[in-house]
Amino acid sequence: MTAAQLEASQAATAADLVAIKTSVTGLTTQITLQTAQISALTAQLAANSPVTAADWQTVSDNQTAIQATADALAAAMAPAPPAAQTAQARKQ
Repeated sequence: MTAAQLEASQAATAADLVAIKTSVTGLTTQITLQTAQISALTAQLAANSPVTAADWQTVSDNQTAIQATADALAAAMAPAPPAAQTAQARKQ
């Protein structure tokens, strides 16, 4: 690997790490908001206040978004195949 290739690889890795950090921060925020929403609904139920279907749908929608973010993060963190294996796979 040449110095230029190494520098390019390091720059790509640094960019990947920034993207992963941003995703983790976003996921943490989503989970925090979801926890607050569930706590609020739990308090409403404890106070015998009505909880609407829309309230529960919000929780469901938030959970779907959290799962999508977690899946995207997992994909971003999956190791890329070594170049030699990728080249070999293309030959087959």
